Amino acid sequence: MAFIIPFLLFLSLPLLADVQSCIENGKNNPINHAFETCEKSRAVKTVDEFISTVKNLEALGYCSLVARPGEAPQEDMDHLCRDPNGFVCEKKQGYVMNSKCQFVHLASDDIKQTAEFVQIDCSYKNAENLFLEAHKGDCPPLSNERDCQGFLVVKYAETIKAMEITEAYTPARMEKVRIAFERVKTKYLEKVRKSTLIAPDKLPIIISRIAETQLDLPPSNTECANTSASGPESGIYYAHDDNKVHVCIGFMATLNHENDLDLMHTFGHEISHSIDPCTLADVFTSEPEAGISVYGGLIACLRGGAGQDGCTNSVLNCNTERGHQAACTESAKSRDEVNPTNLQSFMDKCLVQIKRYDACPIDASPDNPSLDLSSYRSEGENISQIRESFSDYMGSEVVSDIVKEDTDSGKLTRSDRLDGITSLATTYAGLHGRCISSNTKDSHPAPFLRMNRIIMGSESFRESLGCEGGPPKTPGANMKCQGL
Repeated sequence: MAFIIPFLLFLSLPLLADVQSCIENGKNNPINHAFETCEKSRAVKTVDEFISTVKNLEALGYCSLVARPGEAPQEDMDHLCRDPNGFVCEKKQGYVMNSKCQFVHLASDDIKQTAEFVQIDCSYKNAENLFLEAHKGDCPPLSNERDCQGFLVVKYAETIKAMEITEAYTPARMEKVRIAFERVKTKYLEKVRKSTLIAPDKLPIIISRIAETQLDLPPSNTECANTSASGPESGIYYAHDDNKVHVCIGFMATLNHENDLDLMHTFGHEISHSIDPCTLADVFTSEPEAGISVYGGLIACLRGGAGQDGCTNSVLNCNTERGHQAACTESAKSRDEVNPTNLQSFMDKCLVQIKRYDACPIDASPDNPSLDLSSYRSEGENISQIRESFSDYMGSEVVSDIVKEDTDSGKLTRSDRLDGITSLATTYAGLHGRCISSNTKDSHPAPFLRMNRIIMGSESFRESLGCEGGPPKTPGANMKCQGL
């Protein structure tokens, strides 16, 4: 039985005598056509040609930010500064490509249809087939072809996985990611060392946490560097257990569709998780609420409420007593070792542990009160949103200096900054429910709060982009907190 499943998987791979034919066939899909159509709209020279190509793009489900020939995007820039989430959501519900035809929030199914991933996939499958053919001599004596192929897929599983990684994680792509990560990390350390926001006695720990955060790429990246059954994972995420920022295969494959400002903000966000108030609750084990106090009122300001952590009448979610009880009950039901005899003891222990991290996201585990931040939680009790909000805000604070440096040097134009805001807004509008207009129960705030309240709530970030007149005035926004 050990060979049956791998063999079936092997049979599902086309024998590719012509990789180019596979690539051309794979590119015949709506996502790829949308990117091609957007590129054509950039090359037109007349208004009529432009209108025609943009209509074709809209028919594929997308809107383009490409300006008509001879037109300046000042009106778009003003709108983006006033209400970035509203700007993109008024256009095809957030399916907006910027002027460079970058559309960054692609689901796994969409990534599979991009020209870049199609090429990776076809080349990888061809390499796999050639490898298996070349290693037929390794099969057990007298085995038939079916068993032989299944045996090879099992025996060389890691080698085969490495082939896909090699196709996706090219030296050029990895170098681009490394440069962006190191630039953001260096700027982060520079700003933190000079900041008056952070409590001086905790500053050495904060600096150490950031300095020790590493970028995880092949050959060490094993979590999401291969295509899963549901498709290539598209994200970049910070893992608290190893203090590393992992870059998934779907993101790497479509890196040329990623806006530079969005990429750097993503790294600023993920690095911020190494010092977010919930991570610090584990670092300062004797005082778990130090993660709140270390930032001198910032957490309460981000939440928009009263009290030490801002949970009274806050704009963003905080944990509740009912949420604690629900999480522990759910945990008890999921554990075979919990029975009527020890249920109360388990609940007591669970509630004590969860309340220790009262200001942070909780789940059903009494040993690790956190939430799978890649999933969208739409039911049950509200989950605290401070971990994600803090990281959004600090990412903006750090990237603001980089934007200003590149603007002053002439590297970033007004159009580039417009593209950057559009990319950020498009990314957030598509996370955990596209263009929703009310807050969620999830640890991730609704897109309009993340983009308009938290990210654009950073005064230094707005100024670096050329957005004057204060933060967006949309409901729940108009926030002004102390930055780094």
